[in-house]
Amino acid sequence: MAFAVTHILSTILLLDIFRNKFTKHKKKIKLSYIYIAGLFSIVPDFDYILYWIIEKFTKIELVHRMYSHSILIPMIMLVFTSFMYNVKKKWGRISLLCTFAYFTHIILDYLVGWPPYAYFWPFISGEITFQLIPIWFKHWFWWAVLDTVFLVVWLLWELKNKKIKDFT
Repeated sequence: MAFAVTHILSTILLLDIFRNKFTKHKKKIKLSYIYIAGLFSIVPDFDYILYWIIEKFTKIELVHRMYSHSILIPMIMLVFTSFMYNVKKKWGRISLLCTFAYFTHIILDYLVGWPPYAYFWPFISGEITFQLIPIWFKHWFWWAVLDTVFLVVWLLWELKNKKIKDFT
């Protein structure tokens, strides 16, 4: 149950490390593409919005993670990405980065392991969990603390490396 900042920054950091350490042509993976993918990493949690709308009209259980956190979605996105890459390479690269961001979101939530969900739906219908974190850390408060610490450390890193500039 990682929060938005953790999802966004972990995706940006992983893609930036990949771009800087493992690719020869950094110009092909622009920093703006990485930021788009970072923002895209919270798309799997948009099902909360659907739930908030539906619950106004009917009694419904929380549908969060039911379908949006299945690995089926990134697999479909990969098919779309191959199509996009053949149409226009720029959009194909962005689509691939967004697919990675979506998959990173699912993996991060899986590693947290709480609560269990059907990550492999429709291939395996049962709920699966992975207990990487201690039981006391499962309260939402600790995830908010982690989110805040993650953001502050990242901002301090950017400030130290003079990546943050004055607006004047």
